[in-house]
Amino acid sequence: MAQAYDAFVQDATPRLRPLAVQYPDFALWQRHWLTESRLEGQLEYWKEKLAAMPLGPALPFDRVPDHPSRRLASRPIAVPPLTYSAMERLARATQSTVFVVP
Repeated sequence: MAQAYDAFVQDATPRLRPLAVQYPDFALWQRHWLTESRLEGQLEYWKEKLAAMPLGPALPFDRVPDHPSRRLASRPIAVPPLTYSAMERLARATQSTVFVVP
């Protein structure tokens, strides 16, 4: 990484050693490794792990549905004035907003 950065700073091409394994080598290995029986095992593993997960995001990203399926709520919080002032200073120092500071 340092070699590439130094070359970039000097507007040059970095001279890096060839990689020991190229992507086609990995793809060939993966094709041989992923047999049908292994794929079935992987599929069963992930079905079990993800069985209790919700089917999709809690909030729609593309549109608001006509009949929402989940209830949403907000909870106000009280932030002491000194804490809020510190959050504002940190937000200014990091060129962000107080919403991303916590």
